[in-house]
Amino acid sequence: MIRIRAIHLALLLMGVLAPVAAHAQSEPPAKCTLVEVLASFQKPKGGVDPKIPASVRSSLPTDQGDTFEFLAQRAVAAARGKPVSAKLANGDALELTYKERLAGDGKARLRMGVRLIDASGRLAVESIIVMEDGAFVIYGGSIHKNGKLVVALSCTL
Repeated sequence: MIRIRAIHLALLLMGVLAPVAAHAQSEPPAKCTLVEVLASFQKPKGGVDPKIPASVRSSLPTDQGDTFEFLAQRAVAAARGKPVSAKLANGDALELTYKERLAGDGKARLRMGVRLIDASGRLAVESIIVMEDGAFVIYGGSIHKNGKLVVALSCTL
């Protein structure tokens, strides 16, 4: 009798949880763009590299430099709940985890986990951010070459 009840409970839970698990697996990954920029102070000022996307230029941190050089741009797909890592120009790694999609105010927003792991493998920064779909968030401050590495992150569904 107990065995039959356990089987019924297991079947009930499978019936309830299976659609939830199937929905999570069928959800498309967040498509993220990472733009790496070297920020430095130069004499004379070097300005802003035209290879830096226009949507990033307006958000560059002028307290990190007066010269901004484009280093790299890459696309990363982050499946929900599964961390994905991208190696940065200075040897650090940026790890992204797509947490969830938030709806409200007519604009989609994404909750993302962001971890910066330095070249020695030590966790340097860990945060959870909420960003508008397609908007750029700027991370900066890691030393690189003759300046600081600035990473612009944007994700969309």
